[in-house]
Amino acid sequence: MRHEPSQQTYSIFRQIIAAFSHPGNMARLTALSEFNRLKSLGKKAVRHIEAPYKGQKILMMALFQKGTLRKDVRFILRAAREKGYYVIAVNSLKLRDPSEMADVCDLYTERYNFGRDFGSFQWGFKHLFDQNLAKTCPRLLMINDSVFFNSARVPAFLDDMMSSPIEALGATENYEINHHLGSFCIAMSGNILRHAKFQKYWRNYWLSDVRPTVIKRGEMGLSKVLKKCVTSSDQFQALYDSARYSTLLEGLSQDQLEDIVSLMRRCQLTRSRFSLVKTLETIEEDLSLNFLEDVQLQIGSDAISEVTGSRVAVSNIEELISAVNSRLVGQNRIDPKRLLTLVKSELVDNFRQHSQIHQNSAVLLLMGLPIVKLDCLYRGMLNTLDVNKVLSFLPHDEKEELRRLLYARPFGGDVLFGWKRSAFMRGLI
Repeated sequence: MRHEPSQQTYSIFRQIIAAFSHPGNMARLTALSEFNRLKSLGKKAVRHIEAPYKGQKILMMALFQKGTLRKDVRFILRAAREKGYYVIAVNSLKLRDPSEMADVCDLYTERYNFGRDFGSFQWGFKHLFDQNLAKTCPRLLMINDSVFFNSARVPAFLDDMMSSPIEALGATENYEINHHLGSFCIAMSGNILRHAKFQKYWRNYWLSDVRPTVIKRGEMGLSKVLKKCVTSSDQFQALYDSARYSTLLEGLSQDQLEDIVSLMRRCQLTRSRFSLVKTLETIEEDLSLNFLEDVQLQIGSDAISEVTGSRVAVSNIEELISAVNSRLVGQNRIDPKRLLTLVKSELVDNFRQHSQIHQNSAVLLLMGLPIVKLDCLYRGMLNTLDVNKVLSFLPHDEKEELRRLLYARPFGGDVLFGWKRSAFMRGLI
């Protein structure tokens, strides 16, 4: 039997506990962060490898690698170097043999683990500014190892990010709280690197280990600065954004659209997800509001209860079309094309919610994105069925590696206890 973390983990009772515990947990985490700041004082980063810079494009990666470098991370670093990029790797942990990085990067640094990935990015950018590398750099890609890299798609992805004319280009975007680019992967032009506001942001960035603080000051703060640095609003984009997804859906037949629907995540632990039953409710509401000139809907209590109640069983688009037409009076029928248009609209609306890379892991792989966020299971965004959908896009060796990495971080609501569980449920850790 397929195991999925218990819904009880996110029960109302535990949500109430988490809410009441929030101020104390935030204070605890802030204190721990400040204690780590004190420990970091005087601990300078160590540059183990450094080759001269010759004005080429730069890939800067924030690492959290202990002992030895992960295979997929090594692959993307080597792929970047083979394309002629100057590769900078900043590690918040330590490798047993730093010299192993000599064949995959031009600059390898190990620093004390404080500030999360933005601490590593800050070190890298300040190095660029202080050593005048930013003056001649034509384009830079900042990326971290919180994602798994599919080797077959990496070379083309690097070309897409580094050859684009878009001044600030993220791999994906995020609609949680406010619109911003996912900071795990952003490419930017040399003009942005040389912009006074961009340099001021990194020189003044105040490090913290507290997750919500890093998201606000780091991820969202960086996007805010990038929007100020680009020459026009259309120069701030995501490569795999909702517009690209919408364009993909427009040309799909019913059978092809069925394949997309089958890739939607099924995990119900956190966040809203795409549901054909909910789509049926929305479609009937839209039809009743917008198409009264063409059809007449049954609006009796029995019909309404069938739509909204637990008795409705809609497992595919064909059943959804039948369910809608069964509610129509007499011989009236809705053109399936109209219904497919509404289904596509619901899919795009769902795609745009929250963090795209968490919400749409399998669909993004289908679209060509070569990365999977490694905390999808931990954050309760995927269950084991969803993981299998993601793994289906990978070759066997990478499939097993990604499975191991995902399963190594089970849902936090099931494996964390005490104050850590409450803090997790409020997004503090």
